Amino acid sequence: GQITTAVPAGVTTGAVAVTTSGGTASSAAPFSVGRVFSVSTYGAVNNGTGDNTAAFSAAIAAAQGAGGGIVSVPAGTYLFVTGSPASIQIDGTVPITFAGAGRATTKLVEFTQRRDLLSIKCDGTVVENLSFDTQTHNGGHGLGDGANNTKVQGIQVTSGIETFGILYAGPPGAKPGNGLYSTGNIINDVILNDEFKSDGFSFAFQKNGAVSNVVHTGSRISIYADSSVTVTNYRYTPGHFGATAGWVISTPSDHITITNFVTSGEGGEINNAPTSARVN
Repeated sequence: GQITTAVPAGVTTGAVAVTTSGGTASSAAPFSVGRVFSVSTYGAVNNGTGDNTAAFSAAIAAAQGAGGGIVSVPAGTYLFVTGSPASIQIDGTVPITFAGAGRATTKLVEFTQRRDLLSIKCDGTVVENLSFDTQTHNGGHGLGDGANNTKVQGIQVTSGIETFGILYAGPPGAKPGNGLYSTGNIINDVILNDEFKSDGFSFAFQKNGAVSNVVHTGSRISIYADSSVTVTNYRYTPGHFGATAGWVISTPSDHITITNFVTSGEGGEINNAPTSARVN
């Protein structure tokens, strides 16, 4: 009859104040509490060698098999070589919290060219306190999200030239104007450095979603066919790969609010085919 809860080392259960490298302060929501499944228990190696795909998959399966909990990733550098379509996949119907010890100390590195690092397809998933690197070996997305009511916070993504650093793709079958959306997704306190020439951060087919406290160097954030979405406290610096625009809103989008967007490049663009309006 006794329930014991635990959290990963270095993780607290209260609200914390976070200051990014760009100087933007934010207050993160309380971290999740539950049974802990450390990837180390399942054979993960944190010295930047080997292949951690199987170990992470086993830890996620164990947490979901137990009805949920925290998949803990201790400090260190974890390399991923195999796995398809992404090296780390959170699927199914049992939400978990996928938590590192801090984005400055827990680093996940994709070794295979063009392969995505993390794919979220389970509603209610929480991802926090991790760094994702797909730039070093020219991998795919650092983080992809196709679920609902997810929360991603306290992360850093470093991505290469092949594709989006962060991709929220919406549900299967979503197309402009067909009314299919992913709903309730929140992403907060993010450092993004991408080398893509198009959309470094794609927030597409989202409804009632929020993006806040982002420091982004590279290409723009794309608000594509969204409804009732807010972007707050976004600091943008152009990269060195041909991208200069801070944001783009593409129709059919409605009820989009952008507040305190600070850019050292261009402002943004509102695409309303066949013409577009530049905002500086």
